[in-house]
Amino acid sequence: MTERARRFAGAPVTGPMTHGQPAPCLIIMAKAPMMGIAKTRLARAIGPVAAWHANRHLHRVTFAAAAAGPWRTVIAAAPASMVRQSLPGVWPTNIPRFAQCAGGLTRKLLHAAATAMPSMAYGKRADFAFIGTDCPGITPARISEGFRALRQADFAFGPTPDGGFWFMGVRADSRRHLRRAFAAVRWSSAHTLADITANLGPVARIARIAILADVDDGEDYRRWRAGRVASIETN
Repeated sequence: MTERARRFAGAPVTGPMTHGQPAPCLIIMAKAPMMGIAKTRLARAIGPVAAWHANRHLHRVTFAAAAAGPWRTVIAAAPASMVRQSLPGVWPTNIPRFAQCAGGLTRKLLHAAATAMPSMAYGKRADFAFIGTDCPGITPARISEGFRALRQADFAFGPTPDGGFWFMGVRADSRRHLRRAFAAVRWSSAHTLADITANLGPVARIARIAILADVDDGEDYRRWRAGRVASIETN
């Protein structure tokens, strides 16, 4: 077992095979839903307790979708202490975790891909994807759609209405383009996805799948509640 593999919490990662190829890897970029740590922008708009309840619900939705498909799921956890700590009823204990690195999102995503994939029993031969934990419309079918798109494309994106993405899939033999994809990206802006696709345009085939809204701020939250009031739990 490699040193990276030993850093995972949970069971050894082996992963099923699909049509003779390794099953894809779903990397969840997850900041623990704890007051003062996550969803601070939302908390400023609606209050810390309401933001905490909403965030925990969004995590449960994400992990329910992630648990229901023929892929192998891992958690890139923040803060680092959450690699070993428990979040009962929110983060499943049977999903391996490793710590996100320090720094900006470019560094975090590159580190997550470099850490997760070599630790898989099949190394770098699998397709993989990044998702976050703030998309209430995520489902197993939507994730499957993203991985299926990689059969004909090098990268697959599920856009969000604010210019970002809720899903970023990478074909196994296209991972070499990741650094190019993330060069000078204006993260958390209306330009995020456009910057990435512009970076990749000359070298990669790009597919787009369903547009799904995420919940980042008070306006997102109000739109979500207007359509799904009963879906936000209060306990």
